[in-house]
Amino acid sequence: MTAWVVLEKRPVRLPALWVVLGHLVAMFPDFLFKFGSPHRHWMDVFLAHLTSHFVPGRNLTWYAIFLLALAGYLTATVRTPSPGAQSFSRGA
Repeated sequence: MTAWVVLEKRPVRLPALWVVLGHLVAMFPDFLFKFGSPHRHWMDVFLAHLTSHFVPGRNLTWYAIFLLALAGYLTATVRTPSPGAQSFSRGA
């Protein structure tokens, strides 16, 4: 979402939907596992799913990554002018 804000110079629409869809993509191997498909290394295709299980610090690491990503997104959003905002400059 941060890349979108920086490149398009406007906030994303429905940011909660982006978060939910991203989480569903990352959890897709868990759904497959629940219905009988064993975890395999090809499941790393889904946002490095298996590798993410073995990150040092586990949930604390993911929480720190989340907070950094959120801070980056909010910083980019605050620095992006609102659509229709007027630019006031001195001079002619």
